[in-house]
Amino acid sequence: MDLTARSLRSSSPLMYSTTHLYMSPLWHQYHCHTEYMLRPSYTRTRLMYQRQMVCFYYTSAHTSRSQCYLCLPCISHSYPTPAATPTSFPAEGSVICVYPVSAIHFLRPLPHPRPYLTAQPSPQHERYYQWERALTFEVAARMHPNKHKHTSAGGLVVHAEVAHADLVKVLGSNVTELLCEDERELQVLVSECGRVYEKRNIKVNVGMGRGVVFERNEVSECAMRMDSEEKENAEVVLRSTCLFRGIVRELRDVLYNRAVELPGYDCQNGMVSLSSIRSAVLPQKEPTEEHIQRNWTLGDRNISPPGPLTPVTWSSPVATIAGKRDYLPGKPITDSHGDSPNGPRRGLTPQPPPDGIPYCRELQPLGPPDCPQDPKAGLPYTLMPEIFFNVHLHAVDLLSKSVLQVQQCNPSQQQLEMWLKQVWGLLQQVELSSVTHLALLPSCHDPSSSSSLLSLSSPVLVISPQAPLQRAAVEALTLLGVKVVPQLPPYIRHYQLHSYLHNSDNRGVNQVLQKVLIHHNVQNLAHMFNAKSSDALGNGLVTTIDPLCLQPVLKSLLQKLNIFKAVGREGVTTSVCIETVKKIAPDISGFPVSYPQFLLEPQSVEHKRLAEQLGATQISKEELCLLALDHNYSDVDIVKLAMYILSDMSLIANHNIFSKLQLLKFVPDVNGILHMPMELYNPLDPNIDALIGEDLTPSHRYSKHLPVLQQLGLQRVVDMPRLVLVQAISRIKTSTLSQQEKTRKSTALLRALEQRADCKDVCHAVKDVPFVYGIATKPNHYPVTLTWATQPGLLSPRSVKDFNKYQDTLGSVVQLVDCSHFPNVAEGFGWKNDPDVNSFLKHVQNFLIASPLSAVGLRMAKNIYQHLSRFLNTVEACQLRSMSSLPCVFTEDGFKLPCQVYLTTTRDDLQLLPYMHRLPYELQEYTDLFQFWGCFNSQTVDLYLKLLKQIQEHHNTQVEVDVDHDLRLIVSVLEKLVNSISDIDPSQLLLPVENENKLELMEVEQCSYSDQSCDWLNSDVLGVRVVHKRVGPKLAHSLGVKQLNQHLTAGGVAVMEWGQREPLTTRLRNLLHQYRDGVAVLKELVQNADDAGATTVQFLYDESENKSARKKLLSQQLEQWQGPALWAYNNASFTESDFNNLRDLGGGTKKVQSTKIGKFGLGFCSVYNLTDVPSFVSGSSFVIFDPHLSHLSTENKNPGIRYNFDSDKNSSLLRILEDQFKPFELVFGCTLQESNKFDGTLFRFPLRTPAQAATSKISNISYEHEDMVQLLRMFQRVIGQLLLFTQNVKQIKVFHLANSTSSPTDMQVLFESSRILQDECLPNSQETPMNEANALYIRGPSSFQWTGKVYEDTVISNIKVQTYPACKDICGGNVGTCSVTWLTSWHSGKGHLCHLAEGLSGKALPLAAVSAPIVHCAGGWKPRLLADLPHGFYSESHLHCFLPLPINTPLPVQINGFFEVASDRTALLSKTVDDRQDMNWNNTVVKDAVSAAYHTLISTLISLGLSSDTLYYALWPLKSKNDGQMPLLIQSFYNSIIDDELEVFRSNCGWHPLSQCLFLENSFQRCKNISSVAFEYMENILNESGKQHMIDLPGKVRAGFQSGSISQFCISQDAFYLKYFIPSINCELVTPEKRDTLTLNLLDMGSACLKDLKGVTCIPTRPNGKLRAPEDLIEPKSRVATMYSISDERFPEDIFISTRERCSAIRDLGMKTDSIPADWVCERAGSVTQLECYQCAVDSFIRRSSEI
Repeated sequence: MDLTARSLRSSSPLMYSTTHLYMSPLWHQYHCHTEYMLRPSYTRTRLMYQRQMVCFYYTSAHTSRSQCYLCLPCISHSYPTPAATPTSFPAEGSVICVYPVSAIHFLRPLPHPRPYLTAQPSPQHERYYQWERALTFEVAARMHPNKHKHTSAGGLVVHAEVAHADLVKVLGSNVTELLCEDERELQVLVSECGRVYEKRNIKVNVGMGRGVVFERNEVSECAMRMDSEEKENAEVVLRSTCLFRGIVRELRDVLYNRAVELPGYDCQNGMVSLSSIRSAVLPQKEPTEEHIQRNWTLGDRNISPPGPLTPVTWSSPVATIAGKRDYLPGKPITDSHGDSPNGPRRGLTPQPPPDGIPYCRELQPLGPPDCPQDPKAGLPYTLMPEIFFNVHLHAVDLLSKSVLQVQQCNPSQQQLEMWLKQVWGLLQQVELSSVTHLALLPSCHDPSSSSSLLSLSSPVLVISPQAPLQRAAVEALTLLGVKVVPQLPPYIRHYQLHSYLHNSDNRGVNQVLQKVLIHHNVQNLAHMFNAKSSDALGNGLVTTIDPLCLQPVLKSLLQKLNIFKAVGREGVTTSVCIETVKKIAPDISGFPVSYPQFLLEPQSVEHKRLAEQLGATQISKEELCLLALDHNYSDVDIVKLAMYILSDMSLIANHNIFSKLQLLKFVPDVNGILHMPMELYNPLDPNIDALIGEDLTPSHRYSKHLPVLQQLGLQRVVDMPRLVLVQAISRIKTSTLSQQEKTRKSTALLRALEQRADCKDVCHAVKDVPFVYGIATKPNHYPVTLTWATQPGLLSPRSVKDFNKYQDTLGSVVQLVDCSHFPNVAEGFGWKNDPDVNSFLKHVQNFLIASPLSAVGLRMAKNIYQHLSRFLNTVEACQLRSMSSLPCVFTEDGFKLPCQVYLTTTRDDLQLLPYMHRLPYELQEYTDLFQFWGCFNSQTVDLYLKLLKQIQEHHNTQVEVDVDHDLRLIVSVLEKLVNSISDIDPSQLLLPVENENKLELMEVEQCSYSDQSCDWLNSDVLGVRVVHKRVGPKLAHSLGVKQLNQHLTAGGVAVMEWGQREPLTTRLRNLLHQYRDGVAVLKELVQNADDAGATTVQFLYDESENKSARKKLLSQQLEQWQGPALWAYNNASFTESDFNNLRDLGGGTKKVQSTKIGKFGLGFCSVYNLTDVPSFVSGSSFVIFDPHLSHLSTENKNPGIRYNFDSDKNSSLLRILEDQFKPFELVFGCTLQESNKFDGTLFRFPLRTPAQAATSKISNISYEHEDMVQLLRMFQRVIGQLLLFTQNVKQIKVFHLANSTSSPTDMQVLFESSRILQDECLPNSQETPMNEANALYIRGPSSFQWTGKVYEDTVISNIKVQTYPACKDICGGNVGTCSVTWLTSWHSGKGHLCHLAEGLSGKALPLAAVSAPIVHCAGGWKPRLLADLPHGFYSESHLHCFLPLPINTPLPVQINGFFEVASDRTALLSKTVDDRQDMNWNNTVVKDAVSAAYHTLISTLISLGLSSDTLYYALWPLKSKNDGQMPLLIQSFYNSIIDDELEVFRSNCGWHPLSQCLFLENSFQRCKNISSVAFEYMENILNESGKQHMIDLPGKVRAGFQSGSISQFCISQDAFYLKYFIPSINCELVTPEKRDTLTLNLLDMGSACLKDLKGVTCIPTRPNGKLRAPEDLIEPKSRVATMYSISDERFPEDIFISTRERCSAIRDLGMKTDSIPADWVCERAGSVTQLECYQCAVDSFIRRSSEI
C-alpha cells in the first residue's frame, strides 16, 4: 500500500489522517485469521512501557476479512511463518486498531483451533464491533494535544518507542520530531526498523524533553549499519519512521482510569470524572444488544454537572439542529454506504463517522488496572449511558453538524432564514470564540443560499450609514479578500459580535485589512490586486484608509499596491507602488525637461499623506535638478536645463549643482558643439590670437553669462591644458589660415608658452611640430659664397637655433630664429644649446669649400675652432676625429691635413716640405684641438714614420716625383731613427729596397741584407727583399734588418708560448711527474683522438734510422731526432681550437668545452715521456715543438713552430727542406710533399736516446727497443677495454716497421681491437651520448639552461681483439681472435646532476654509464665475470672517464662517468675542508647518474631475458669497505629499489617490486636445515594469493639495504610459525617430511608461539602418521598408555619424543600421561564390547604393552 501525504492530511483537527486510528481494549481474536496471526518479518520493533505492549491491527473497508500485523519481538515464543502473507499494506480508508498486550497475551501457539477463529464474524460480533469502534474512536480523538499534535509545518511529533517501519506508511511522511528515552533506544530504532535517508533534517529529542538533540549526521551513522534492503525506499525519511509512543501512553491513562486533560472538556465544571465510571464492566461473555443499549451508569463517584442535563431525543430541537446522522442513544452507527438505523448491511465492517462530523464526546471507555488477564475470567467493557444535552458543552458540536447538514441539503431562502434565526437565538448562550469556524453569518440582508454564509473568522466589513463606501472602494476591498456586507439582518446580534465585525470607517477598514493579512500572504494578495487594479480602484482604496493608524503588516501590503500615479521620462504617467517609487516630485512649475526618473505626483492631499506614511519623501527643486543633471538627456534638453539653472542664482549657489555644471557639456561653441565650461576659453583673453582657427570659445548668446562661466571654469589661453595647447600648435601647419593669421597665431602661441609654468614640458612635446618662423635673410658680414640654411615658412623647434649665437658657426647647416623675446621658450627648445658636433663639422666642410683666406675668413675660422674646442672633453669628441682626414687646419699654404702639420719647431728640425707644414702663430691657442685632430707637436719619431709613409704613398700614386730628393730625405730620417729603433714597431718602419724602376719602400720584416754566408739562398724563394744600397749593411743591421738565411724559420707561427719566468722545460718536467710513463701516454693519445671525433686510431713503432734524410733540415740540431720514432694516427683533423690548446699549455682550454674529456689541455704533454721534439701534421699544417729553444734555431725564442702549407711561401719549404719531411712520406698514406696536406692527424715522436736523455731538461728516461716492446705489451692487455666507453673511436690498430724495410708501406699489423653495435639493441640516436647530454641544455651568450629532459639509452656492443702473427715475434703471446659482448646503459641522472651541471655553466655534462659483459645462452642472457674475460680486457672493475682510470672497484660491472679527475687522470678529485661547498660533482655523478644507469642496465637485461640459471642479483653491487664513491653508489642503488618500486626481485612467478616481496629474516635464513623448507612453504602459501612473493635474499645482498628499510618485508621464525605455518599446517603445502621438520624445529625452539599448537592437528602418530592435536596424544610410556594400541593412532612418532625437550613440549601442549577425560574412559569402555572374549582382552593388553 502506498499511503502518501495526500491521504494523511485531514480537514479535522481531531484526526491525524483519513485512515482513522482506533484503540480498543477488546481482544483481537474476533478479527484475525489464523494464517495472519503473526508476521515475523514485521516483528522488529519492541514497544514497551511499564510492561505494556501493543499490536497493530487493521480491517479492510472493502473486504470482510481482517488482517492482523503484530509488532512484538519481545514475546519470548517463536511463531510459525504464515504460509501466505499480505503483499501490501492496508488501503486508504482502512481501520487500524491498537491493543494492549494484556488483551493479546494468549497469542502463543495454540494446542488446538479455537472455535471463534472463523472466517466471518457473527452478527452479534458485528454489532458489538460497531459499539467498540465508536468507543475507541472517541478515545483516540481525546489524546493529549501537547505531545501529539500538528506542528506549524504540518508535521507530527512522535515517539520512537512505538516506531515501526510498517506504520510509517500509515501515518505518512510528515513526522518532524522524534522522541526517545535514551541513545540506546534511538540506536535500536534506527538499526532495526527505521529507514534513514538524509534528505530532510529530523529533530531528535533524547531524554523526553531534556533538550539533548542528535544532529542528522549522528542519526545517519546509526543508519549506516542497516542493510541495503532497508535503504532502498528513497521517499521515506527518518521523520516518517516513528509512530507516536504517546498514543499508547495516553490510551493506558484512559483505560486505567488516570485522569488527564481532555480538549474541549472541563472536569471541574460539570463533566463526569473518568474515575466515576471505572467499575462498569461488561459481563464475562460476548456483548449483547441489551448491553449496548443500556444506560451508562456513573459508578462509585457520581459527580453531577452544575447545570441541568437535557435528554436528547430524535425529536428535540437540539436534534433538529444536529441532524439525523448524529450519533444519539439507541441509534446504531451507519456505515459509509448509508445503511438504515436498524443496523448495518450484512458482511460489511461498520465504518466510523464521516470526516469532519464530531460525535458525542462524553462517551468514555473504561479499562481498570485490575481487569482480568485470562480470557475465561471475562472481558472488560464499557456501557453507553443516556445522553443529556448541555448548551455549554454540546451546542458547538451540534452547531457544527447542523452547519454541515445545511451546506449539504442547500435549503430555500425561507428555510435558511428560519434556521439562522434559531441558530443565532441559541448562540446568545454561547461564546462566539467557539464557533468562529462555522459559517453562520449571512453576507447580505436576505441570504439566498447556504453557500453565501460567512464564518466569524472571516474578515467582514459592514457598511455603516455614517461611513458609506464608494463602489470602487468596495471593489478594491473585495479584491483584497474583505467580505463587505451591506447590512445585517436584525436577528444577527450578540454582545461579542463587535469583536468580529468591522465598521466601514477608515479605522475599520484598517482593522479588517489587518485581519485579512492574518490568513493571507502579503505578496500573493498584492499580486492579485495589482493584476485587476485600476485608477478608480486605487483612488477608492486610498480614500478609505486611515494613514495615521497603519500597522507594519498593513504598511507592507499597501507599499506593494499600485495605487499611486508617477510621472517619468517623456511625461509618461503610470500606476506604481511605493516599493517601486519612493520619491515625490517637488511643487514647482515650468521645469524645462521631463523628469529623469519616475516621481510620484499625488492626485490629492490624501494620496500625498498616505504616500508619506508609507515611506515616500518629497524632493526639493535642487534635488530634482541634481537628478536631472545625472540623467542622459539630449543636447537640446541639456541646454534648456542649463539655461534654467543659470537663470536661477539660488540653484547656482548650490554647491552640488555648481560642481555638476562644471563637468556638464552644456556650453556650445561657435559651431554649436557642446562643451564643459573648462573646455572653452575666455574670448577677452589677450592671447586669444593663439586660438585663431580653433572652435574653443563660447557662443555669442552666452555673453551675458560669461562671469558665471568664468566661475565654472572658463579658461585663459595661458592656462590651456597641455594636450589642448599641443593640439593647437600641431594644427597650425595644416590649417587654412592666411600667412598673416599664421604669423599672429605663432607669435601668440610663443607668448602664451613663454608665460606657462610647464613651458619646458610643452616645448618637449612640440619640438618636432613646425609652428615658428626663422630669419630667412643673410647677415651683411656673411660670405657670399657660403650658403644660408634658413628658409621662409614654418619651422620645427627641434631644427632651429639662436640666430644671435650661431650665425657664424652654423649658418650654412642650421635654420636660425630670433628668440630674444622668448628666453623661456628658447631654453625649453634648447635654441641656445650647442648642437651636436656634426652640425659644426658640416658647417666647417662648407666653410672649407668656400675657402675664404681673407681676414674675415680667419675670424670665422677662429670662431669655428673656438666652438669645436668645447667638444674636446665631451662624449662627442670622438666625432671630431672625422676631421683628421680633411684639410681642416689653416696654414700659410692653405688648409692642410692635420697629419701634415706640426705645431712647434726647434733648431735641429729637418726641412720636411712639401710633406709637413708648421701651424701659424695666430692659432696657437687651439693647439689642443689640433693635437686631437692628429697634428704633431714637433718633429718626433712618429712624425718621421708618418713622413716615410707619405713618401711611400706619394711615389705609389703620383707621376711627377723627385726620387733623389726623397731618397736623401729618407736616409736622413732613418739616421734620426737609429737611436730609437728599439721603440719602433717593425711593421711601421719602412725601408727603401732595390728597384730599378721607382722608389719603393717595404716593411723592415720583409727586408733583409745579404752577405757571403747566404749567397746560395734566393731571396725571391724566401719571399723577402734586399734593402737599397744607399742604406748600407751597417745602417740596415742597426735598423734590425735580418740576414737572408734567418728567414728559413721565419715562415712558421709560434704554437706554444710560456710567459712566466719558469722555463718551459721545467714546467714539462713537473707535468711528467703527474703523467706517468707507460700505457698512459697511448691512452691520452686515444682520448685526444676521441675528443677530436676520430673513429680510428693507429700506432706505429718505427725503427727506421733515416740516415739519408739528415741534411736539409730546419736546423742542424734536428739531425739527431731523425731516427726511430713512435707514430700515432687518427682520421680527424685539428681545428683552430685544437691548435690553441697546444699553444696555451696549462691554460685549461677544454674546460669550457663540455663535450671534450681532456679538460686541462695537458694530456698531450705526456708524450714528453718519449721525446723532446714531437711534431705532427694535420690538414695543411705542420707543427714541431722545441721546449729547449735550441733545436730549431740558435736565435729562436719560440718553443714551437707551425707552418701552414696553404701559403706559397711555406709550401716551398717542402721542397727546400725535403729531408725534414721525408720521414712522413707514405706513413699511413701521408703524401705531404705532393699534396701539401694530410687528411687526418699524424704525430711523430722521435724516441729519446740515452745520449739525448743525459742532456734533456725534460726527462732523463730513454726509450730503446726493449722499452718499446714492454710498452706495446702493456697496451695489448687493455686495447679492448679502451673502446668500451669511447664516444667516437671504434677501432685501434698497432703496427711495426723494422729498420730493414725500405718503405713505410711494408709495416706489419701487430694487434687491433674494434667495436660493433649489435642489431638487437641499437642506440636511440646516431648522436654520441655526450652530444645527447649536451643537447639537454640551451646555451646562450651568458646562460646555460637545462630543458628539464633527461637522457637514457642502452646499447649492446661487441668488442673484438685480434692478435696477428707478427705480434708473436715482437710482443709474444698467442695469435688469434677473441670477442666480448657488452651491455652498456647511459643515463644523465634523474635531475639533481642536471641542475648541478646547469650551475657549472656547461663545464661538465650530466652523463654516466654502466657496462657489463654478457653472453647469450639457451635460457637468455647471462652476465659474465670480469675475471673470466680474455686478453685485452680488465679482469676487475675500474672507474672510467670514458677511458679507463687506474682506480679499481669491487663491482661486477665497469663504471663510466663524466668525473672530475685529477690533471694526471690517476684519481678522482676529492673534497677537502678547504674546498668550496659546491665541490660535490663526483658524488652527485655517482649517486644520481651512475645509480640510474646501473638500474637501467639491470632493467634492460631483465627485459632482454635474464637466463633462469642466473641469480637475479648477479650484477648488484655488494657492500664493501672500499673508500671513495662506491659506498655512495651502493646506498643510492638500494635506496632507488625501495623508493622507485623497481621490479628487480625474481620469483617463480616473475619480477616484482620490493612491496610485493617477502624474505626470511637473516637469522632465520642462516638456519640452513629449515630455511629452505620454510622458504618452500612460504612460496606455496603466497602463490595462492598472488599478491606477495617469496624471494631469496642472501645476507651479502641484504647488507646493501639500510638498517630497517626492509625489516617490514622480513619474516622472523616466530612470525613464520605464528602467522603462516600453524594456521596452514594441514593444507599439505609441503611434503609430510618437510612439514614435520618445521614442526620439530618449533618444538626445539621453545618459542612463545608454541602454545598456539594447542588444538592444532600437527603431530603425526604411529603407525600411519595420522595428524593429531597434542591434547589428543598419549605418551607411550605413561600410565594410561596401556589402554590404547598403536592402531588407535594415539602415540606420537618416535622422532617427536626423541628428546626430553620435545617430549616436555608436547606434554605441555596437552599430551595425556597419567589421566584421560571421562568421555575417553567411556570410549575405552565401549571398546571392550568389541572384544570377543576375556582372553582376547588379555592378549590385547599384552600386545599393547609390548608395542608401547
